Amino acid sequence: MRPQILYLNRLKAVACIAVVILHTFFAADAFAQTVAQHTVLLSVRNLMTWSVPCFVMCSGVLLLEPKKEIGMQKIVRSYLPRMVIALILFSLLFALFDSVFMQSRSVAAILGEGLKNVITGGGWKHMWYIYMMIALYLMLPVYRLVTKSASDKDLRYIVILYGIFLSLAPLSEKFAGLKLPFYIFVFSIYPLFFFAGYYLHKYRRFGRVPAFLMVLVSAAATVWLTYISCSENNENLSDLLSNYSSPVIILGSIGGFVLLRDTSEKRKGFIDAASEIISKCSFGVYLIHMAFLKFIFAVKRYDPMANGGYLTVLLISLLVFVMSLLVTYAFISVKNMFRKKAK
Repeated sequence: MRPQILYLNRLKAVACIAVVILHTFFAADAFAQTVAQHTVLLSVRNLMTWSVPCFVMCSGVLLLEPKKEIGMQKIVRSYLPRMVIALILFSLLFALFDSVFMQSRSVAAILGEGLKNVITGGGWKHMWYIYMMIALYLMLPVYRLVTKSASDKDLRYIVILYGIFLSLAPLSEKFAGLKLPFYIFVFSIYPLFFFAGYYLHKYRRFGRVPAFLMVLVSAAATVWLTYISCSENNENLSDLLSNYSSPVIILGSIGGFVLLRDTSEKRKGFIDAASEIISKCSFGVYLIHMAFLKFIFAVKRYDPMANGGYLTVLLISLLVFVMSLLVTYAFISVKNMFRKKAK
């Protein structure tokens, strides 16, 4: 068994909780009645957006290390099947959920809708993450060729290039109406996070003080822009705050990653024991928690703003996280038990 990187467990655990908070506060925003309520709920939601990029950065640390043997065979036989199976299984389960709680349909209709959603991406919105990971796995052999021969300067160049053309340049069109003719042959921001995670893990170019300032600036900008967006109903700002190519999100994600990267590599009892469990369950928690949220807010139509307000939303976040963690942990435990019996 390979030695664990403790800060990655801690980072994934915190990011996992943040994702649940993000989706809970966003779902609760449907019940907001005032600009102030929209501002608070969406500010919390937007402050949690660093979590998904940090998951991608953690994947970069684990998958781009040249010393780690990851050949085409392992990608095709292990990594890709895991994502494809999860995609198909949960697309069917979520279609079944919708049929049971929202609109009754036949078994054939459920199967048809679930399989259609796999192909078209028309299922529950958070499933986009699986498609993104499939894309990264498909490109992984190419990305690993880069890290096997790249110096720290080469990797820094790649990250900066992605940042300029996929984050900063699009802002000129959105806010200034100026479409620049310059581009590079990629269209997704996620390789930036993939390479940035590996680069920051391996070369550690700056420390905790600059990282803290990055997080502070990102958080302050997020709250301020959310306030303006809600006050003026500004769709461009709203899109900016929810788009992972936003410079604000990139700044906060990199800063947050470095802050946790620089924590002690000395194991800390309960904290690291809990972090390890949450880290192992994080993918399952990500998939399952939306079912609990949809049941609470869409099926039961529970209005947290009329029943305690922001504190209730936070408590729902924690409750949903715990329930999702328990379900995932139970599933993993049963799966491991059957594996041991099979051996």
